Amino acid sequence: MTGALRPTVILNIVGAWLLLMQPAVAKDIPKTSWGAPDFQGIWTNATATPLERPEEYANTEVLTQTQRNQLGEAVLEKYGQGGREAWFDLGLKALTNGQTSLIIYPKNGKIPWKTDSKKTINRLDKSYYPWENTAPGAPFRSYRDLDTGERCITDGVGIYPQHPYNNNFQIFQTDLHIVIMQEMYHEYRIIPLDGRPHLDPPVGQWLGDARGYWEGDTLIIESQGYLDTKDWHWAVPWRAAKSTLKLTERLTRTDEFTIDYSFTMEDPSRFSEPWTARIPLTNNHAERGVTSGELYEFACHEGNYSIPNMLSIPPESHLN
Repeated sequence: MTGALRPTVILNIVGAWLLLMQPAVAKDIPKTSWGAPDFQGIWTNATATPLERPEEYANTEVLTQTQRNQLGEAVLEKYGQGGREAWFDLGLKALTNGQTSLIIYPKNGKIPWKTDSKKTINRLDKSYYPWENTAPGAPFRSYRDLDTGERCITDGVGIYPQHPYNNNFQIFQTDLHIVIMQEMYHEYRIIPLDGRPHLDPPVGQWLGDARGYWEGDTLIIESQGYLDTKDWHWAVPWRAAKSTLKLTERLTRTDEFTIDYSFTMEDPSRFSEPWTARIPLTNNHAERGVTSGELYEFACHEGNYSIPNMLSIPPESHLN
């Protein structure tokens, strides 16, 4: 196997705990011609399993089939009204392993927000849509008042389910690089595997400066050097690019149909401790209840008339 190989270094309790939670790997996983695990193909992470553990399952470690079905029903109720499920391609099936949340550390399945950081996010959420706030606000006076997704830039970092649609990723691979292309926003990351260091000094990038290396048959991707976007609106605030963020992703091909994928977020400016989510990727789209096929270009901004239309609305109209 070519590429930079490094010994396993346990830097913190999260890393140690993950080592105890290694996925079961089949004996004959697909391999490339140069001997590396083969990640190539089109994968989906669509799932009804929520990021954070619902309060009703606070003391539950593994969901029953009935409870997993209820998660799918909740997604359908939220996004599928009025026949929209016909074109949203909703992921209505929860993970078959019964995870109560995608977050597996901390054990409570919750994002460990710092108190001040959480207050800031709540404040931004309330002021973002002024018509949901009884106090007069400043609705969409500038293009920067809309979130990064509405502006067709990005919805944030990591391989994370994009409810309610476009939950597909295509992976290309050589011995010295891996490319992860996301259907949503047509985003792609070209990740070197040749041992080169991170950019120094860092150059702020929306998706960070990524470097990959192998630990056995597990690919580790470490990203840093993110663009600092503290004054921008994000639909999913924890996915915001921050210069203080370090993202560590782990990909392990476990069988013909599955890549065990997890990510760990470390950002002392927002979180009280690192936290980890596990989201298995599958090329068996039927398992998650979504369609399969080739990826086509997601050309968002070229046909996006929404921003000028929103800005043309009189600022006081939301109060009527």
